[in-house]
Amino acid sequence: MKTVTYVVLVSVAFTAILLNALYGHYVYGSPHDQALSKYAIYVHLDPQRQPSSANILYDITISWNGTPSQSETAHYNSNSVQNIGSRQAVLLQHGFSDCQTGWNPPLYRYGADLLRSTINYIQGIQLNQDPYTPIFADMQGYAQDGEHIPKGYVQFIPVCTNANSTSFRYAISSNDNDISFDVHFVPSEKELGNYLYDNSTFSEYAGCNVSNHHRYTGFCSNVGPDSGLLIVLSDNLKHSLTRLSVNLHEVTSIPAAESIQP
Repeated sequence: MKTVTYVVLVSVAFTAILLNALYGHYVYGSPHDQALSKYAIYVHLDPQRQPSSANILYDITISWNGTPSQSETAHYNSNSVQNIGSRQAVLLQHGFSDCQTGWNPPLYRYGADLLRSTINYIQGIQLNQDPYTPIFADMQGYAQDGEHIPKGYVQFIPVCTNANSTSFRYAISSNDNDISFDVHFVPSEKELGNYLYDNSTFSEYAGCNVSNHHRYTGFCSNVGPDSGLLIVLSDNLKHSLTRLSVNLHEVTSIPAAESIQP
């Protein structure tokens, strides 16, 4: 069985390379006939509270029902210093996160992303083979079931939508099985400040949260245009780079249970 799997993967890789050579300059359209917004946030943590090499990379993809304005005044993401309670972190942002500029992968990028999602599917990490709207198999952390992550690094990821009320499937995965996260779907970015400075008291949508996971896929309905994910990472980063894949997929109806979790 392993031999067959490796043969299939090699064949897919060869096909991807060949297609890239012939058609790599072509642009692949967005899946599900939706707009794609894609950007990254690179966080360098305060070395006084973390090892000097501790960094976090959020790879964010949002598939949503709308038409980016492609405004000529859209600004590339800026860098900043963020206060996390009594410490600081430097945020380096790559791409456009204001939902004004759409993103479409060239064919070679789509081929590489599809190959990666296919490998994840074979390994059981992912329950579908869609590279931009993945469904991750749930994987809990090592803390006791239901235990919240101690207050570590927290990041707000906003949605993209043109609707006053809509629904999103959200999928998060960490490349480090030693790192767990909590995730909360919150009404607006102001809940980030409430979490940090109001004794971790903040508002969230009912039933739209999970504690102590390495991978998770959930669904939240009737959320507003200012809403987003509040992701809390455990405060014990040991590797030079912790990478989180964060995917938001706007949907128009409640998906079947099997499309959210195994």
